[in-house]
Amino acid sequence: MRVPQSAQLNAVPEPAAVGVPAVKAYKYMMVNGRVVLVDPATSEVVVELAD
Repeated sequence: MRVPQSAQLNAVPEPAAVGVPAVKAYKYMMVNGRVVLVDPATSEVVVELAD
């Protein structure tokens, strides 16, 4: 699944990236109260994080 090019993507906060360095390559956005990691190069959703 891809997000629209117009979607506002945010950098992963540094404290989260310290705990899981692999997420630094991605951006995130909130969708219906959930965090969605997106590959900024392809706009592809990588993972949706549940509570």
